[in-house]
Amino acid sequence: MPSIVLDSFSRASIRFEKLATQEADRLADLQISGEINIKEAQSVPFKAGADRLTSKISYNEFEISKADKYIGSLENSLNAIDHMRDMVEQITDLEKVAATESDLTLSASYIEQADELKEQIIKMGENATFRGLNMFSTWGQETFHIAGQNFSAISVDLDDIISGLAYRGGNVLNIQDGDFDTSAYPNLVSAYGADVINNVYTDFTGNYPDGQVLNGAAIGTNGPGGNSSIDLLNPQTNRTTGSHVQVPAFSLPSNAFSIGVWARMDTSGRFNRIFDFSNDSATNGPGGNGLILTRFRSTDRMRAYYNYNAAGPGWDVIADSGGGAIVNGEWAYWMVTLEEDGLGNVTLSLYKDGNQLSQSTAAGSVPAATLTENYFGAADWNGDDTMSGGISDYVVFDEALDTTEAMDWYQGVGVTGLEKSFFTMSSEKIEDTLDKLEAHYETVKIGVEMQRDQLIFKNELYADEITTLMSIDTEEVAVQSNLAQMRQTLAVTSLGITSSSQANILNLFG
Repeated sequence: MPSIVLDSFSRASIRFEKLATQEADRLADLQISGEINIKEAQSVPFKAGADRLTSKISYNEFEISKADKYIGSLENSLNAIDHMRDMVEQITDLEKVAATESDLTLSASYIEQADELKEQIIKMGENATFRGLNMFSTWGQETFHIAGQNFSAISVDLDDIISGLAYRGGNVLNIQDGDFDTSAYPNLVSAYGADVINNVYTDFTGNYPDGQVLNGAAIGTNGPGGNSSIDLLNPQTNRTTGSHVQVPAFSLPSNAFSIGVWARMDTSGRFNRIFDFSNDSATNGPGGNGLILTRFRSTDRMRAYYNYNAAGPGWDVIADSGGGAIVNGEWAYWMVTLEEDGLGNVTLSLYKDGNQLSQSTAAGSVPAATLTENYFGAADWNGDDTMSGGISDYVVFDEALDTTEAMDWYQGVGVTGLEKSFFTMSSEKIEDTLDKLEAHYETVKIGVEMQRDQLIFKNELYADEITTLMSIDTEEVAVQSNLAQMRQTLAVTSLGITSSSQANILNLFG
């Protein structure tokens, strides 16, 4: 073989190897920068990267459509709020006219019109729709997810907001004590409801301290009539680990009082307490002033116990319901009254759903001492089980209701619920509510719009990257084709080279 031919191939080989090395370095740089992902034996690696970006764009477009739908829902709510504002202005004008109108007939007519407008606002909330559009909920979800980010929605209707206690949307309303009118019941001195915002059992009259919800007790709306309740979900052999409510020290009214409470017992635990009030910190039974309402042992009998003798053991007065009073899983309204007769005796009465079940009289007096150990759902000593079930509205009167008054209270306020009975709805309160609702929806809308715009921007960047990758892909195909052509040309056009030499050259450049 002429040496000049071998020298030509040698020089060509060196040039080709240098070109191949440069190309390999270029591809390595692209891989390091993340523009491509070179795989072994893959001559066109760029299309896979473009396909992955296309999948990301499709996912983001789906999330953008969710955001657009959510923004539309928020705009519907804001439109409904504007409509309600117009109604509130009409109510305010009517109330002003009614306040200055001398003709009682005309005044009554204006008040009736204002009340009708208020009812229309409540119905809008109850239906949760405005002209067929979703108002105060987001597709039935309290939290909505867009591209991994959470957005909270207020999924309560306006009836809950306007008629409720603080636990029925208090984060929006910030309801104050003055928003409740109990003037029809001047002897009502305490009215407790579960506050889901602050997670406490709160007295909206402000006369008694808030109760702390402990050991797994949960506040919800599982009470009678959909009212709030404290669910006692962790029954144990004592309050150390069992769910219950603890209330700081307080004093009951002197001479006479009545206590009413909604309660539900789900299981027949031993001496399950609905409430247990005393000033005795002992762990082995009564030893001070005390009043408890409890299941008797594990039976279906309810008992009220009262002890006024701080020095003596045992209970001074007991009122027993008799068999069948407790039905597991069912709510019942229990009332206990205690009254001195002025002759050194006290009378203890027990009611269920307005009906008197038991009454007992014995020597004693209404507790004058401050009660320091106060629990709902648990005992003041560790010998009795905590309760499985629920506690709802709880009230205290500074008088002993008689049988007629107990039934009237149960049928009136008891069944209806405290929040629906005593909240007063004024045009100012509605306006304040709408202001806070509007601020909430506007804030959420801005957040969703920002998230949507970020997704749109990402998709624009991905589209540019796809264009770049596909351009690189085209160039790479051309480069690979040229290199293949060079190998073939160098091999087959070399004169005087044997077949075995051609194979060696192909191997050299392969």
